[in-house]
Amino acid sequence: MQLVGARGQQVRDIQYSVSGTTTSSSTQMLVLPEQSMRSSFIIQNLSANTMSLEIGAGEATATLTSGAVTSITVVNAGFNYTIAPQVLLLGGGNGNNTTYTGATDPTTYAPGVTVSNDMGPSGSPATAHAVLSGGAINSIVVDNPGSGYVKAPWVLIVNSPQDPNGAAAPSATSGITLVGGASYYVNGTVCPTSPIAVYCGTSGSRWQAKFTL
Repeated sequence: MQLVGARGQQVRDIQYSVSGTTTSSSTQMLVLPEQSMRSSFIIQNLSANTMSLEIGAGEATATLTSGAVTSITVVNAGFNYTIAPQVLLLGGGNGNNTTYTGATDPTTYAPGVTVSNDMGPSGSPATAHAVLSGGAINSIVVDNPGSGYVKAPWVLIVNSPQDPNGAAAPSATSGITLVGGASYYVNGTVCPTSPIAVYCGTSGSRWQAKFTL
């Protein structure tokens, strides 16, 4: 690996291989669990069959009624879970500005969170938890609907530290599509540390994947 701005100096960097073969035409397979660090990742579909790639730990969306979270719908139930993941409800509110469309951004403030140099949003943040069934997220229960939401909060599903192998489930209709011979590559500051999984409708299809820490 060449160090940027270091006049061509080199350092030793180990590349780990997580290549594999699909063993069933109807099963998602874990490529990498969630990790504490990862600096690059590349995967290539070595077969002539189309594969799907998912990065993350499941997906869900929240529904509001009169500024409160009344329900959360599971969009991608994931697979391979043994411990229910944590459910975080991010953004959705802004102090005294009920037309603030930026509240859909997960980095914006939730209701009840004090904002510097602002009067602060009114209301309170919502809370929820996931329920598993057969290694997948069966449902997400709203424990506290909260109040004062401007937009539906961003639902972030985070793996338990004791269960890094739970992953979003790729399928023929969801995920990043990799046709035969195609590859997907990320590195540097954009490289995710989330779990990664693949799916292919044909068993015996091979992929080559490598990553660096």
